[in-house]
Amino acid sequence: MEKETGGGGMIPGQAKKTVVLGVLGVDAHVVGNKIMAHALESAGFKVVNIGTFSSQEDFIRAAMSRRRTPCSSPPSAATVR
Repeated sequence: MEKETGGGGMIPGQAKKTVVLGVLGVDAHVVGNKIMAHALESAGFKVVNIGTFSSQEDFIRAAMSRRRTPCSSPPSAATVR
């Protein structure tokens, strides 16, 4: 389930950057995912959280549907542009 949030700390007139976050499984990384989402939102990013048990294909699909370039940082993955 995707959830889009964020954009609160942006400078007026500045384009929002979008980050796709998710967790490949479900474990302690879920907590890190929520902390990362909050920090990115506070910094002005638009966050799309695809949730837990997300496959690599889920990340790629979410990124490509928003015209973003997928990148990964195991064990948590993110997409930034």
